[in-house]
Amino acid sequence: MRVNGQFKIVRLTAKLFFAVALGVYTAVPVYAKDLDIWFCPTRPAIQKDGRHTGAQDYDNLFDPDAPWQKAAAFTSVFKTYASCIANEKPEVLKSLIEYLRAHDMKLAFEYGPMNRLPGRPYVEAEGWAQGGAKNAQRVCERLKSLGGKLDYLAMDEPFWNGNIRPPKGYTVVGPYEMAKNAKITVDAVHSVFPKAQFGDTEPVQPTPGVDLVGKYALWLEAWRHEVGKPMAFFHLDVGWDDISNEEIAAIGNMCKSRNVPFGVIYNGRTHDENNRDWLKHAHDHFARYEVAGSLLPDQPVLQSWNFFPDRVLPESDPEAHTHQILQYVAHRKKLQAQ
Repeated sequence: MRVNGQFKIVRLTAKLFFAVALGVYTAVPVYAKDLDIWFCPTRPAIQKDGRHTGAQDYDNLFDPDAPWQKAAAFTSVFKTYASCIANEKPEVLKSLIEYLRAHDMKLAFEYGPMNRLPGRPYVEAEGWAQGGAKNAQRVCERLKSLGGKLDYLAMDEPFWNGNIRPPKGYTVVGPYEMAKNAKITVDAVHSVFPKAQFGDTEPVQPTPGVDLVGKYALWLEAWRHEVGKPMAFFHLDVGWDDISNEEIAAIGNMCKSRNVPFGVIYNGRTHDENNRDWLKHAHDHFARYEVAGSLLPDQPVLQSWNFFPDRVLPESDPEAHTHQILQYVAHRKKLQAQ
């Protein structure tokens, strides 16, 4: 039985234990949930050419004794996709829900919130064409029926595809109109999970002639005006080969000035051909940005939507995705010690 006071004491004890086990314990367990790490591994899939991609042991993450106990103690949010919640077998979703509850993790899913409205502009693109409010409500109802709770909905690049770089032939949609559209989905989700929070993930890529910081500032302001509160977070999908640390930090500072936590996705390269290369490049990305003394993200996001890593367990394996969590925590410990 989880009596509130007892449960919190047990969880804190577990956090301290894992902090000691990783050698990151100080007088205060800074590296437990306080680091606010988000983890989103790739679900397994079969491609058109017959290849099996993604983490084939993904479902094993949610076994009660799954070998990522240390990494799980540092993970604040587990992120998946709305399609997973909609289509996964009930028994798998129930095991996910129970695992997150037992390990004090919140749940987020990624989703395109925009609605097709009569007489209003619409874009057939990522962040838009996922069914809007009706589908979001159905997904939430399924999650609730299985005993789950949605903490965060992570929007999937709606502003980039609707305003900054719409597909050829589509009209640019203004930030306030876009926020009004998304508010329909916000209300639908809140009819099931009133406390669910909304944030966004947007690209940071070269945009000649475009003030990207200013554009995203307008989007955050439009959202606050139309939805009635700031976004819960703003995560950056960085084009690492073409974007400087200063450009990333400029968006982070803009977010902070608007009381919006900002995050950076630390991933590998799209065309990496094995786990070792993907995880090495992911390490290079967070080391490059953070060791330089750049503005640290409020929410480091360890996510892949690539073919690799193709396994998540065990955390002790340098080629498993959960190992990246331990690697990142060790990196932050080293930064603090400098």
